[in-house]
Amino acid sequence: MNIVDKKIFILVEGVADLVFLRDFIGFHFNYENNDKIKDSTIEISLKLNNNEIVIRQNKGKYFDPNKITDLKQDINKFNPSKVLAIFDADDDFQSSKQNLENVFEEIKKNMDSFLFPNNKNTGELETLLENIATKTDILDCWQSFEDCVKKKNATYTIPAKKSKIYTYLSISSPDKDKENCKERNRNYKDDKWDLNHNDIQPLKTFLDRYLI
Repeated sequence: MNIVDKKIFILVEGVADLVFLRDFIGFHFNYENNDKIKDSTIEISLKLNNNEIVIRQNKGKYFDPNKITDLKQDINKFNPSKVLAIFDADDDFQSSKQNLENVFEEIKKNMDSFLFPNNKNTGELETLLENIATKTDILDCWQSFEDCVKKKNATYTIPAKKSKIYTYLSISSPDKDKENCKERNRNYKDDKWDLNHNDIQPLKTFLDRYLI
């Protein structure tokens, strides 16, 4: 039996985060998993030699007693050397940070956290994705669209950033690849993204501490 040298458990909010981290960790740290991900996929395992990372989605940022119980069981079963939580900062960085710290206290495990986009500002995964997109001319057009909508009617709602990222991929993808625009099917290693961008370095630095 092989001895596992390093076991890391990463908790994320949803499928979008799971897919992004799978590709990001694969690109920078050579951990691999080629399983097809579905919306219902709860967790995936990435492996490099005798090292293993489990990425598990929480299906949202909030925790109820049932989620805490299930999380405890999954962590205890995997028995990792470190537990990480990578969530969105959203509109209130400190509140989002406190939300995770409360979970840390209940789980009673050695945990650390990172909040998208850069572990210091408000925002979410989509904020980071917008910053590392390579086809910036497409995103430049989006601002004109927003300005136009606001001029037409101030009560109109501007689409969420998830829609912005989907539109970016849809426009830059051949018709036959439209299915790959969905969160669960995305490939962040392709030429639509710069995984070495300066804005992604805070995440890389954070993971360096545990994956190298």
